[in-house]
Amino acid sequence: MQHFAVILWLMTDRIDAALRSLRKEHAQVQRRAQELAQAITALEKLTGASPNGGTPRRRGRGSPIMDAAVRVLRSATEPMHIQQLMAEIKRTHADFATVPTDKIRATLVSGMLRRKDVFNNPKRGHYGLTEMEEDGK
Repeated sequence: MQHFAVILWLMTDRIDAALRSLRKEHAQVQRRAQELAQAITALEKLTGASPNGGTPRRRGRGSPIMDAAVRVLRSATEPMHIQQLMAEIKRTHADFATVPTDKIRATLVSGMLRRKDVFNNPKRGHYGLTEMEEDGK
């Protein structure tokens, strides 16, 4: 009977260790899931994708961040440095106030360089609207 008690004690110890390990791993997975959910939300804000995983709301228009850049640049009337542009977008457009600056920058720069029909790059780090060139501004 003593052997059975020792075996039971050893098994209980192993079970407790396994439970501790699984609880620790579960907490790590939950933290990672929360980080991923925050990243998804930030990217949805940048691209205009719907929260249910649908496609971005673009249909003939740019993404919300690019639309915000156009509005800011129109009010500025002259090209702006990317840092100024990002700060002004975050200040004037509440949807982007909590989006990390590096994500905004990456989206803006690639979008503005891709949309040469809308944006120009008169000097390094500065971006404006092609309509400003046409108006002689």
